Amino acid sequence: MKHAIVAATLLATTTWYAPATAAADPPTYTSAAYAYAINDAGDIVGTITGPGFASAARWDRNGNVTLLGTPGAQATVINAAGTAAGTGPSWGPVIRWDQRGRVTTFTSLDGLGPLFVYGISADGTVAGTSVDGDGGDRAIRTTADGRLVVLPVLGNGSFTGVSDMNASGITIGSSEGRGVRWDTAGRLTVLSPLPGGSFSGTAAITDAGAIVGISGLPVHAVRWDTAGRVADLGVLPGGSTSAAVDINANGLVVGTANDAAGRTHVVRWDRGGAIADLGPVDSGGVVGINIVGTVVGCGRGPQDLTVRPLSWDPAGRQHPLPLPPGAVAGCPTGINSTGVIAGVVQFPDSTTRAVRWNGAGVAYLPVPQHQPHPAGTR
Repeated sequence: MKHAIVAATLLATTTWYAPATAAADPPTYTSAAYAYAINDAGDIVGTITGPGFASAARWDRNGNVTLLGTPGAQATVINAAGTAAGTGPSWGPVIRWDQRGRVTTFTSLDGLGPLFVYGISADGTVAGTSVDGDGGDRAIRTTADGRLVVLPVLGNGSFTGVSDMNASGITIGSSEGRGVRWDTAGRLTVLSPLPGGSFSGTAAITDAGAIVGISGLPVHAVRWDTAGRVADLGVLPGGSTSAAVDINANGLVVGTANDAAGRTHVVRWDRGGAIADLGPVDSGGVVGINIVGTVVGCGRGPQDLTVRPLSWDPAGRQHPLPLPPGAVAGCPTGINSTGVIAGVVQFPDSTTRAVRWNGAGVAYLPVPQHQPHPAGTR
């Protein structure tokens, strides 16, 4: 899910396209779609919306779409077995759909408002962040007996949220400006910041338990090993800041760092912490890395105002990802172990469609022409 959140942030904060470069006659669609996450089997989950309609959706590896039978819902995470989770209308309650589409609804807790789901484990445990009645954030997780519980916090925990969850159900996030980890029993561990500092935050966790994120002021990318020991991943020569976004099972870390002129670059760190510069990326950033070291993200070049989807191969070479007919901008939201990429593209009128990139190129994910569910209140 971390991939989709990074991508969503890029989509929301970026000038997507230059009108002069837009396609003259983009296709017209009655529905919009957003792809949030992809698993290693190639299944993608997201949401489809249209006039008077909204539904969570799952696309299988062949591109066949299934509406997940909950009006107004959106699916934001999926595990290796194909179990998906997300939220109902108005960003709540938490909903889980198994591989056969059977629905489990977790009743929202009193005093908690809109929420977003950020992770799902192999056994279907779901974690996310909810807004409380005072406007703060609370980390929440589901239980095996169908309840929703609030995870422990530091201090008064006014701002505590989830960033990721691994297959074992270990959850990471932040509480009161400190990176934290919750074990499968919900016990809280504070992750040590860099020496001399107090601030830290988490971004991603591997199934083995290695964690990456940020710490210090100025901010540096960091990695915590499975024992919780922190390592500074450093910055580019002449630069002052960096941030880790994702880590794969082989220990390769991807993120961003600034150069001496303050320009943002995509960077990758090896298992030993050596940094490799993958080049500048303007008005965008990095989304994730897969097991072989392929990186995906989006950005624009110095001569191009259009934000484009990008990938970097294991050797660090940048490759533009093609846009489908009618689209003027795009960004990946995730990549799986076989290199299949899920993402979203945008039209000149700012509507979006979900897409898949693979060895055959790019294709729109299908959207049903007749939608049976009302949108509900959103």
